Amino acid sequence: MSNVNFLATKVYEDISKAVDDGYNLIVEEGSSRSSKTWSNFQVLFVQMYKTPNLRIKVFRDTKASCYSIVEDDFVKWASDPMLRKKQYEDGLITIEEMDAFLKEENLTRFFDRNKTNHVWTMIGSGSTLKFTGLDDEDEAMGMTQDIAWLNEPYGFSKEVFLQLKQRTSKFILFDWNPKSDHFINIFKKDEDCITLYSTFEDNPYCPLNMKKQIWSYQPMEQFSAVLDGRISEVDAFKYDSVKNELGFTKKELAELNRCLTNEMNETKSLYHWMVYGRGLASESPNKIYSGWEGIKREKYDAIKRSLDTTPMYGLDFGFRNPSACVEVLYDGDSSFYIRSLIYKPILSMVSGLGDEMVKNRVPVGDVTYIFADSQDRDISNNVRMINELRLTHRLNVIPVNKPGYKERFDFINKMKIYYVMDEGDEIKNEYDKYQWEFINGVPTEKPIKKDDHCFVGDTMITTINGDIKIKDIKVGDMVLTRNGYKKVLLKHNNGVKKVSEYSMLLNTNFVSLCCTDDHLICTSKEWKQFTKLSKGDKLFLPKFLTVKNTDSIKEKGILVKVIKGFIEKFGNIIKGIYQTVMTYTTLMAIHLIIKLKTLIWSKGNYTLDFQVKKDLSITLNLQKNFREKVQKRQKAGILRMKVLNFIEKLLNCLMQKEFQRRDNVKFAEKVMKQKQSDLQNIAIQTATLKQFDFVRNYEDNVYDLTVEDDHEYFANGILVSNCMNAIEYGVWGSKEYFGINI
Repeated sequence: MSNVNFLATKVYEDISKAVDDGYNLIVEEGSSRSSKTWSNFQVLFVQMYKTPNLRIKVFRDTKASCYSIVEDDFVKWASDPMLRKKQYEDGLITIEEMDAFLKEENLTRFFDRNKTNHVWTMIGSGSTLKFTGLDDEDEAMGMTQDIAWLNEPYGFSKEVFLQLKQRTSKFILFDWNPKSDHFINIFKKDEDCITLYSTFEDNPYCPLNMKKQIWSYQPMEQFSAVLDGRISEVDAFKYDSVKNELGFTKKELAELNRCLTNEMNETKSLYHWMVYGRGLASESPNKIYSGWEGIKREKYDAIKRSLDTTPMYGLDFGFRNPSACVEVLYDGDSSFYIRSLIYKPILSMVSGLGDEMVKNRVPVGDVTYIFADSQDRDISNNVRMINELRLTHRLNVIPVNKPGYKERFDFINKMKIYYVMDEGDEIKNEYDKYQWEFINGVPTEKPIKKDDHCFVGDTMITTINGDIKIKDIKVGDMVLTRNGYKKVLLKHNNGVKKVSEYSMLLNTNFVSLCCTDDHLICTSKEWKQFTKLSKGDKLFLPKFLTVKNTDSIKEKGILVKVIKGFIEKFGNIIKGIYQTVMTYTTLMAIHLIIKLKTLIWSKGNYTLDFQVKKDLSITLNLQKNFREKVQKRQKAGILRMKVLNFIEKLLNCLMQKEFQRRDNVKFAEKVMKQKQSDLQNIAIQTATLKQFDFVRNYEDNVYDLTVEDDHEYFANGILVSNCMNAIEYGVWGSKEYFGINI
């Protein structure tokens, strides 16, 4: 290694020492930008260089994120690995000389790269570095390796971790920004584990702009002199820095001034400072509940045996979203113990909810109480679920007398809640994500109804009036669900968040979708997190997004004429590069049929009055915008321009013509009276996901919708989407049963 010398941070030195000391599990935690990733690259490079035939695997939640984030970072590091060159640091050589040095010292020269399999083989030693993910847990748990690096493993289950630990012969690197109640906290107590802590201030190479952003979060209560008791927080606000009677150092005075500035500019955030500045586990201030504690199943079972009481149960119904059933123990004082039994949608259950509950040993008969959501109608047949469970399965389910949000939350926050954490992540995930709802920055004193459905503002939502950007959706708009068009009750601006963009091939249609990683997408079998979709998944789409289904629409007016005219003039072009154009034509035609005819019917005449003219103008503007969008994405060609011009002319002609037709009234009446169930029959289809390709990560303002009855809607043509409520029902029902007053 004499010809490769790293310009390393303290983090690298700490990791290297832990490896040399023989630790089997090295947990690296701390703030962002502390050089954990860069230092791991350096450690692994050294291991591969000096050890022949070493097998190293890098794991992330998904293969796509491992390739696009970790492997891409590895390429950047290997190309410019912060090599020593002390002469440059001391100003002895120029930047041009430094660049020349880096070209010579580029570490990619040490490797043969297999881009298809994402494997890097070191020339000479034969050691390999493979980048992969946990998209297929069975595959991941079947792998063996000498060294495993688990990068930000927030989605890893305890079982997967144990399997990887058993199949790793030397050591595991586990790096993350810590979260509370994670299973890794159990293993940090083992003798063969060492925990290394670092912050961005340990990294002298962290860009100054990033340091300034993190520093802007620091509140006065986190001023170092306040923390160690040299000055109170109140006195710190009025401290005379000129006199400096307490003898603060220059660094401390700068920190004091920074905290004051953050307080005045309202950039301070205790949560963000603790997470990103200090790298410590911290609970979001927007969380409804806090202070819950995870326990092992063994402890739960011991407590259950020791308590002289019968378990209660909480039940929340979910048909497309997960149904949840939890077991609840009350210790007679102020503590509740929760264990998750069921967490899956009713529609994905083979034999139904009742059989699922019995299978999970929920007692039958009147030996206990199962407190359930009173909103329990089966969406398929409108039958009360509670009655069905009582009569068919002899389960003693009773509707909970649930109070308002505030009373419920206040009571539970006064209790100590323990939950079993080593049988699944359902409770932990719900607990972390169960937060107050904010609308335009103002709290509503209600919870966010579901996981943040966070889409960038330009995401198109399918409405009864055509596709509308989610940022422009208004309360009261009718959006498409699998049960027809439903009203938007709330629109949420969830602020700036990290989002991922993927390109998706569904049958023959390419769709782009950009949202937060954990957003739920509806497949034919289950709701899946966005980044965990895989080839072969069947997703729900509106039928009119696919040209071949237009024949099922009975209308013989504008739509048929537009489609037929297009096909007659341009033939099979629609099957190639003009698929997008065809889709737009179909959508526009459907929109015109409903919109124009309904306008005429409602006004009772057939003249082009002001509103109709306005609608025509809007339609033409939509066409213009689409034309510009197509021209931006693809180089303009003569044929393409002919296609677009033909569409514009045909639509304008047909619109004018349709206003003369007396059958408009009949059609409008039909549309207005059509039942939602009829709409459903023609609106929805499934399509197979054939490609799922990562495009990029970035931060953007994101939005969500709360939809009447159904917590779902179509975003860019894809159907997108509680355990916590089950806990609340179980705890509140137990309160009533035991007469708890706190």
